[in-house]
Amino acid sequence: MIRVKSLAVALVAAFLLASAVPAFAASSFRCGSTIVKPGMLDVDILNNCGEPSSREIVGKTTGKMELNIERWVYGPISGYMYILYFKAGTLEKIESYRP
Repeated sequence: MIRVKSLAVALVAAFLLASAVPAFAASSFRCGSTIVKPGMLDVDILNNCGEPSSREIVGKTTGKMELNIERWVYGPISGYMYILYFKAGTLEKIESYRP
């Protein structure tokens, strides 16, 4: 019951965050000389881009192993904010928007 309730809270929070700021999916962005794209590891992004301006755990996966889902925010970079979503340390999705 607690696990289902936690998942429901995480889904509602994700929906509210997604609807609060109009963002679009970006396939990549440039950080210095590195092109950041899905599939990269969090440690590689930290080494190339430095600490994000915001970093938080926004949920956990369900199943035999609970894995953290993190959201990092970088920017503004060339007028855009970039929101990176990681699952278990691997970049899954990039969103961007103009502040």
